[in-house]
Amino acid sequence: MFPAVSKKLTPLISFFSTTETGTVKLYRRKEAYGFITSDADQQDVFVHRTDIKNAPSDDIFNPILQTGERVKFTRTNVDGKRVGSSITYEDGTNIPIYRQNKDRKDRIRLIKSRLGFKIYNLFSSENEENDDDSSEDMVADKIMMELHKAQREVEYHERNMTLEENEK
Repeated sequence: MFPAVSKKLTPLISFFSTTETGTVKLYRRKEAYGFITSDADQQDVFVHRTDIKNAPSDDIFNPILQTGERVKFTRTNVDGKRVGSSITYEDGTNIPIYRQNKDRKDRIRLIKSRLGFKIYNLFSSENEENDDDSSEDMVADKIMMELHKAQREVEYHERNMTLEENEK
């Protein structure tokens, strides 16, 4: 009745789906996908950010899964591949859309690592130009300015982390 061409255009979806639990093996935030290891058969199941229950369609970086989290999901087979959907925590609660404290901790780590590179660049660029005492004083002043700027930024994020924790 239907031409064979239509079969090629439509993905083969199994009507058999199961609700399972598992552990997040890997989740790449920038690419918005990851894998969950199923407790049922220890196989990896592909998940995309849009498969997380109540994920907003317009925010491509949220919500996120974190390695080691216990989750519950519905597993289906699409074109012979294992795909997870309706992902929640194992107890059935929704994955939070934003994880401010984790994001802030990552931001603090980035500030500190970036500071080391800035100081190194100040030393190397100033030492190539001059070797007199005035340039050393300028480098020291620039380093102190970078340290104070980084310290203020870290304090801001730590203060907001504490406020968010107290609100809960």
